[in-house]
Amino acid sequence: MFLFAIGIGFIISTISIFFRDMFYIYGIIVTIWVYMTPIFYDISMLSPTVQTILQYNPMYIFITSAREIILNNQSPSIDILVSCGIIGVGTLLFGTFVFKLKQDKFIYYV
Repeated sequence: MFLFAIGIGFIISTISIFFRDMFYIYGIIVTIWVYMTPIFYDISMLSPTVQTILQYNPMYIFITSAREIILNNQSPSIDILVSCGIIGVGTLLFGTFVFKLKQDKFIYYV
């Protein structure tokens, strides 16, 4: 989750340099994202269609692994851990790529 957060930070910081309104839009996006992430409710309560949609949320896998540890008192399965790693490293690499691609233009907008 740490790598995922750093990657998202790179992406948001790059976007906010070029679009000053991103600070306000970010608050709205995070609020919607929290409601679309099954943190306070179990996903099995929802219909299968909604379950499928919510499983595409990248935070879903991190929350699932935390639930396994906290609620079920067992370590997450290897496929959940691998998925967390892939999502985290992938987001970090993409965020780093976006940041490095646009960093030369930062000086013109600061």
